[in-house]
Amino acid sequence: MATYFFIELWHSTLLPLLSVFLPSGLVPANTLLPFVLPPAMPLLERAHQQLHDIGAAYSAVPYDLIVAGKALATSAIVRGVPVVRRHWLLSFWASFLLAYGDYSLPSLVLQTDFVWLKKDIILVTFAICWWLITYCPGDIGYKAFSFKPIKVACKAASGLARTNVILSMVDAAVKHFGPHLIVAPLFIGTLSGCGGRLIYGAVLFAVAPSACSHPELLYPSWYSHSAFLVSIVYTLAVHWMAVCSRDAAYGAIATFMVAHSAWEAVSDSHLDPSAPLFSLFHSVLRIPPPPAILHSSHDAPPAHSKPRESDTSAPASDSTDKQSPGTKTVSSSQPLGQDPSLANGGTDGEGKASRGEQKAFRRPRSKKA
Repeated sequence: MATYFFIELWHSTLLPLLSVFLPSGLVPANTLLPFVLPPAMPLLERAHQQLHDIGAAYSAVPYDLIVAGKALATSAIVRGVPVVRRHWLLSFWASFLLAYGDYSLPSLVLQTDFVWLKKDIILVTFAICWWLITYCPGDIGYKAFSFKPIKVACKAASGLARTNVILSMVDAAVKHFGPHLIVAPLFIGTLSGCGGRLIYGAVLFAVAPSACSHPELLYPSWYSHSAFLVSIVYTLAVHWMAVCSRDAAYGAIATFMVAHSAWEAVSDSHLDPSAPLFSLFHSVLRIPPPPAILHSSHDAPPAHSKPRESDTSAPASDSTDKQSPGTKTVSSSQPLGQDPSLANGGTDGEGKASRGEQKAFRRPRSKKA
């Protein structure tokens, strides 16, 4: 019911108002208002055509180059975790899940074929790039990747790959579930943009919790935020409102994602433009953000608390200092049950009984009558 109300509100009120700022021909003619500003329409049409051309240029980028750039970028991320790098199978699968988890999770939901199984070149290219970054002799591959132009190109290819998978999965969700649903395209699009991070964070948190203190599932980052924002903007602009063509929306979104990835590569820092928006979300809805650490320090006793009486050791009595000659004491540093005289089955190092045990088991002499 809410969906139909939104559609009716859009066609009756919102669309006529927004049509002032839309290029002619993108909306039905009967919805255009008579007071459309004529000077603004040529500018908007020219901008729309430029975005359309930019989207067509991104579509012309060879697929193999995008695969190689994404494989190099994701392998470099996993290479920075020493506990993962020591196990080559763990390193390979962690890098693979980080790279192609974005494609795999939506494919499971939509019950479609995995994209990395459709072409042999995908896995072959990924394996070669992973080896070059992780185990190439002399770190030649990683040193070449660290060269700024190559690093920027690989990061840009990774951002373009994320854009491609988000938009394609949103289109697949709209085709599979229908254009009248709201949750399906947003959920599938968000999952396709951060699925790799979700799987990688879960695996790393299970294998080496100390190396993954902020898994993506519990601490959403730019990957989750951008996937959701791109999904909702693309779905609104192309499928619900039809204010622009797919190529124009693709050109605008891909330009932003590629520019963001390239900037992170140049500055060697993480930039989250959506942080103020989601901070406002937590403030308005009174939803607390995730804590700084996964395990709160409130669970542990305070450092200044006094020890309990049961934890303090009582002073030794004088009776412990005076022992009979036949008694034997065990050092406090010696583990329980590890008396040296009881080693080797109650014998000494040569397999003979100790002198103390020989005296203990010696029969008393009988007195003569």
